[in-house]
Amino acid sequence: MKSVPGVGPISSVTILSIVIDGKRFKSSNHYLSYCGLVKHKKLSGGRSYGRRLPRYSRRLKGVYVSAAVRAASGENPLREYYEYLLNEKKLPVYNAKNALARYIAKISLGIIKSGEKYKPYKWRETKKGKEAA
Repeated sequence: MKSVPGVGPISSVTILSIVIDGKRFKSSNHYLSYCGLVKHKKLSGGRSYGRRLPRYSRRLKGVYVSAAVRAASGENPLREYYEYLLNEKKLPVYNAKNALARYIAKISLGIIKSGEKYKPYKWRETKKGKEAA
């Protein structure tokens, strides 16, 4: 877990102590909702009533947002992903940092579930796969 850029020893212990078993989440989207990193969308009559859910782990959200800030400021593969979001996807800084926090959360859930090590350039592989299709 500590091999993920932006996630230090205290952050990794916090994540592991809260999550305990990653298999209790059906998908990464359920995990992101549990962390409070996604918006709850509710549409009715053409109006959007979406907002963040009141029930989420504030500690996990804080860990992932601070990890995203640290990863975006260092020299690492996640910084490259952050630059990609800013320059090619044209996301505002706030949205790019939230997207990076969600990406770090997905990475950590994958590490917890599978027990494998972090693979830094996985996002490039998925991007190339979409272009080839």
